[in-house]
Amino acid sequence: MTTTHITCIIISSIIRSTTRRQSLNSFLSHLRNQSAFAMVIPSGAA
Repeated sequence: MTTTHITCIIISSIIRSTTRRQSLNSFLSHLRNQSAFAMVIPSGAA
């Protein structure tokens, strides 16, 4: 597995365990600053 793949699995786990909308939005906003997730997060969040 690549580092990106492992990271995505971790992110998915975090999102699944996150129930607070505000915390989730803050988490996604942080990831948007990273180019690696620039296209992954918007499509996944929608």
